Amino acid sequence: MVQNKKHYLIWPKEEAQAPSPRSTQERINTVEHLRRKSPHLITEVKRSLPNRTLRWHQRILLSKDYPIKNGQQPQTKGCIVWTDYCIQTLPLLLYLCSIKPDTSFKTIQQSFFANEDLTQPQWKQIIDYIQKNGDNENALTTDALDGWYDEVNITKLRPASYHAFYRWFGTALKDVGYQAFDIFMERRDGRIAWQGAIDAHLATYTQLPAALMKIIVQEHLRPLLVFE
Repeated sequence: MVQNKKHYLIWPKEEAQAPSPRSTQERINTVEHLRRKSPHLITEVKRSLPNRTLRWHQRILLSKDYPIKNGQQPQTKGCIVWTDYCIQTLPLLLYLCSIKPDTSFKTIQQSFFANEDLTQPQWKQIIDYIQKNGDNENALTTDALDGWYDEVNITKLRPASYHAFYRWFGTALKDVGYQAFDIFMERRDGRIAWQGAIDAHLATYTQLPAALMKIIVQEHLRPLLVFE
């Protein structure tokens, strides 16, 4: 079964050893490519490994811009610390499906993931694909996203939920919100309005298997529908 796994781009959790400087630079490049095409997918995360440090002979061989360092603050002494970037499986899948809606799910699965449960993204293939076919997308500031929310806040969806939906839908959220607003003006029920708008948006992902769409809706999107 496909799960919404978190993928850390700089130092994946499945790797026991810190990445080499060369690998790290390649991964930072991956982050930058994704930021230009799909910034809504990326969440910056401060990570640490307790009871582990880089030895002095390791540190002198590393450049100053190597992002993985020994903690210097009282709460991080004796830890390795770094800034990582997280992407989750299912929002990534929705984004890949949206680029070319006529591409089959099987093609996406086989082209961009190493296994059927989608737990191993093939980042090189993904980057090549979005570089060629994806549109550039400017990352939204919190203020800009709050501005979008203010236009539809009559629906009483909580701001935190609106921000969470941005991680799933990117800039398409603006139109989803407008549709929720229109439904709300007719039905005067925020839950009905947002469920209807989200269902209409998801209907555009015609290549996704029904069972997988059910998981996305019931296990991940419905719980985000929290109202004031």
